[in-house]
Amino acid sequence: MSSFSQAQIMLSLSLLSYRGFWNPSTDKQQAMVATLEEGLQAMEPLRGNWRLVWGPGSYRHLGSAFDSSMMYVVQHTTHESRYAIVIRGTNPVDLFDWLLGDLLAHRQVPWRRRDVDVDVAPGAMISLSTALGLKVLLNMRADTEPGEAPEPGKFNFLFDLGARMASYAKGSELASKLTSELASELLDYQKILGLVEQASSGLASRLHSLLQGDELLRLLSVRRRVIGLMDQSWDSLTDAPLAILMPEPEELRAADLPGVSLLEFLGSLSQLHGDTLELFVTGHSKGGALAPALALFLCDTQNNDELAIDPHYQWNPDSRAKIHCYAFAGPTPGNRAFAQYFNRRMGRHFFRYANQLDIVTHAWEGDRLRRVGEIYGDSVSSPPGLEVMFKEMAEEVDGLDYCHPGEDYEKAGWLRSTLEKHVVEFSGPLQKDNPSYILQEIHQHVGAYIDQLGLGELIDLEDLLGSPAALLES
Repeated sequence: MSSFSQAQIMLSLSLLSYRGFWNPSTDKQQAMVATLEEGLQAMEPLRGNWRLVWGPGSYRHLGSAFDSSMMYVVQHTTHESRYAIVIRGTNPVDLFDWLLGDLLAHRQVPWRRRDVDVDVAPGAMISLSTALGLKVLLNMRADTEPGEAPEPGKFNFLFDLGARMASYAKGSELASKLTSELASELLDYQKILGLVEQASSGLASRLHSLLQGDELLRLLSVRRRVIGLMDQSWDSLTDAPLAILMPEPEELRAADLPGVSLLEFLGSLSQLHGDTLELFVTGHSKGGALAPALALFLCDTQNNDELAIDPHYQWNPDSRAKIHCYAFAGPTPGNRAFAQYFNRRMGRHFFRYANQLDIVTHAWEGDRLRRVGEIYGDSVSSPPGLEVMFKEMAEEVDGLDYCHPGEDYEKAGWLRSTLEKHVVEFSGPLQKDNPSYILQEIHQHVGAYIDQLGLGELIDLEDLLGSPAALLES
């Protein structure tokens, strides 16, 4: 039997989360479960070693035709106290996810409440996109195997801000304008993709056509409009608007709400396994930013004597789980103070993989964003509109001090110290005979990580994702 590293296993689980991302059906839970379970058995690094125990949970922004977020939990079949929480990255066919889940780095949200007596993470901030994404993950509810979890509990603390936002929106002409105009503009732009009817024509070629010339400039125009509308609304609020995209509080509090939340599920696992509980949090792309945020949240909200945590956040009050995190191809989740706090809390339990030829890993550091138009050299030129977008986003994040988390460690030896690598940065070779900037980036963002971890002969991306035509017919 082949032996695979934790990094190979976590990347495989992360990529598996993209299965069915182009399926617009709102009633596809059983299909999602079936395709995940098939992948857990078929993918060589995972085969027979993991079983699905929670989820997948998913979420759609506003009136989007596609899921913008997805998460699932698997349990190791031999080491039964070991679980992996897998967070999907950006849905490439969902413009809502691009604009709201990725590109709201121009605003930051404090990691810790400012009203606590002792601020253990002074100055730690995360991007608004990271904060919104984390909020979505904590609101997700999903099914579990019968008998594995208790009855759903009450997590009203997640909805308090949502109630305030709902109250504000009902009495605010500006908030109503924000919701209607934002939805209208995004839905209108979404029609350009035509992926509901044409998914089988090829995702890569559709993205290539989309991100060219006038269409890319139109996306930039929509992005400016979205940010302008949001900023007008948010500037009138005293609270950070983390719940503006959440379901209505009345719906969330409904007595017949199905499934259990992630924190409720993890609470049941902590009761079952105690101090032997081991959690791996992993994700690719947007998931590569959300995985560190969720891992740190879980670290901060379990049993400890260092932090002032409200009881309703404490999913593990009586024991301490081991929490690991593997992040692939992610942008920066927060600023330098956040990265420093994260490193203190997570330490050697965090691993980050970043391809230097993957433009996503250059976000959100302004100086690096300004150079990504020339990242592939003279042989591969970027679309003009893309360089305009990079420059504009760089100007927005200048002064926000974004920084990737993670660091390497010295390991003492008998004769000399060695470097224990936890941040693996590499440069994937350019694809030959591929002059398209967009197609080159798709390869560098996905395929290069598969190759870097030695999985090129074991993971076929097209087979992994499945047939969009078949999914749409199901």
